[in-house]
Amino acid sequence: MKIAAAYLCDQGKVRTRNQDNLYFHEKILSLYHLKSYSRFHWQTATKKAVCLGVFDGMGGEQYGEEASFLAAEVLRAKMWENRTGRIPGDILREVCHTANEAIYKRTLELAADRIGTTAAIIYLQYDRIWICNVGDSRIYRLRSGILERLSLDHVWKGECKGKPGLTQHLGMNPEEITLFPYIVDDAVMRRDKYLICSDGLTDMVPEEAIKNILNRDLSLLKCNRLLLKTALDNGGRDNITIITCKVEQ
Repeated sequence: MKIAAAYLCDQGKVRTRNQDNLYFHEKILSLYHLKSYSRFHWQTATKKAVCLGVFDGMGGEQYGEEASFLAAEVLRAKMWENRTGRIPGDILREVCHTANEAIYKRTLELAADRIGTTAAIIYLQYDRIWICNVGDSRIYRLRSGILERLSLDHVWKGECKGKPGLTQHLGMNPEEITLFPYIVDDAVMRRDKYLICSDGLTDMVPEEAIKNILNRDLSLLKCNRLLLKTALDNGGRDNITIITCKVEQ
């Protein structure tokens, strides 16, 4: 299989800081940044493992950018270490647990109330994909014109005012709360498109509109820009991170 991918990260119209980060072909964003985007789409074969991820530092929490940066760093380090043909699901589970402990340790060092980040990661090799998420950053697949959410939102299900809180995130005290990353695997097909994004996109743009944009005959770069524009036009109240990926053959 061959794939193409592109990314975009923007602070939005309201936030003065960008607490999102990402992992994109060994690239992560600096600790303090406002926006970054692909200038061209990246192409590669999946004979060698391909990994892409989005991390959303906890909204208004202190040091959210530190949490997302630490998680991206852990993923990059684990991908560099992956030379032994381990099961991808085990690698992703280890990434989440290692990042969770590193972020919680950083919380103690900073004497902060709480530091946290979500995680949404895809891992492709040959003709299979593994998806992993913690929190409410999402992973979608567009296949034959149909948009399907592959990730699982870890949010409170009961009644609440405003947006429901997270039941899982990276940065929890491992002695008090057990981390359960959501991990599934599936076959990939030619022309599949995948979207990994923070809630700065999904809170601003309905899934039907996301589907319509992904279905348009646009390059990945133009698709990302149109998704961002739509989120900004609808308010852009949070940081927005988008990674799109297409299976080309």
